[in-house]
Amino acid sequence: NVLKITVEGSNPVLVRDFANVVGAKALAYVQELYEVHDLRPLDPATLPASPVKPNKVLNLALGAVLGLTLGGGLAFLSEYLQAPLESMTNLGILDDETGAYNKRYFKQRLGEEMSRAGRNKYPLSLALMNVDHLEVMGTSSPSQVRSEALRKVAVFLKQYLREEDVLARLDGTVFAFLLPDMAGEKAKAIMEKLQTRIAWTPLEMERSGVKLNLSSATGVAAYQYNGTRQDEFLAEANRALQQAEEAGYGKVCLLSESGEEDH
Repeated sequence: NVLKITVEGSNPVLVRDFANVVGAKALAYVQELYEVHDLRPLDPATLPASPVKPNKVLNLALGAVLGLTLGGGLAFLSEYLQAPLESMTNLGILDDETGAYNKRYFKQRLGEEMSRAGRNKYPLSLALMNVDHLEVMGTSSPSQVRSEALRKVAVFLKQYLREEDVLARLDGTVFAFLLPDMAGEKAKAIMEKLQTRIAWTPLEMERSGVKLNLSSATGVAAYQYNGTRQDEFLAEANRALQQAEEAGYGKVCLLSESGEEDH
């Protein structure tokens, strides 16, 4: 049996992410109830070329079939399929401080995109950017100013990404970029442009009027179809980031297929 989840909403990016979260929660829910049923995701939700409304008759039929084949435990999906899109924060996938996606959701999407790239031999790149070395013009840098700066950085970065890209706050001042269908060299070029924009765009804090000059270092890793696990892929990006930091902020380092760093 194949379960297709369709979500309706005004924002295509949020709709896509909502559908992916519903699928992940449904999978975890079923696996806790039924050990005999092996449910696996085929493909994550993607952005449609044109607006599509859910087929309500099909949704009701799917709910009925699920209720009969897997028991009442999956009947809750019919409500998900019909429910309007709610706040993404309520789903627990956003970072409260920055508004970017959180680490847990990022790892979920990373696993999905690695699976898709492996099956279809699509390129996939992962970048980690450490935004640090806050230089304050005219005052100190208290924690509230730092938090506001990180929020502004997240908003700033999003406007230069594609709709299919995923931006998340990984840890502290480190942002993660999941770049589907993008080879390593192109991802490196994109990150270099982003870092240049960050360096040349002082951020003005609304509450204090303080202006911040930010610097950053970025590591990029390209996914290889050789059985690389998720933790190994993240470790490669971390290694590239560490190399970029050692070379000096403002640098972008790409981990090549041979394992060597390319600056």
